[in-house]
Amino acid sequence: KIETPVRGQLCTHLQCFDLRNYLYTNNVVSAGRWRCPYCEKFVSVRDLVHCGLFQAILDDLDDKIVPGVRDNVCVKADGTWQLLGENKLRHKKSSSKAEAGASAAVNIEEVIGSESDGPEEIEVEVIEIV
Repeated sequence: KIETPVRGQLCTHLQCFDLRNYLYTNNVVSAGRWRCPYCEKFVSVRDLVHCGLFQAILDDLDDKIVPGVRDNVCVKADGTWQLLGENKLRHKKSSSKAEAGASAAVNIEEVIGSESDGPEEIEVEVIEIV
């Protein structure tokens, strides 16, 4: 579970990783040492930044998060967020990555469609909290 959400200064994604786990896994010398677990960019300890948005989401939703079952959050362009329903993809076997991606897109569209007042598009990004 993420306790202290961090990411590299040069990372362009919202997804964070846990500071303690990052330091622990990089304690052992290996070829993939000091790389962002999401984008693979080199991230030294000095390049780590604490993400206040991610921390606020964790603080707000901590008691509602169920690791591995309900741990995806939809972050909207206006800065609001909402915890999504059960992670259906983890409980359903998918024949391909493309099919899994299509299923995820459908879930996001359902969330957007249920809250949208009109035809305007809303940018969202789904991030995993654990």
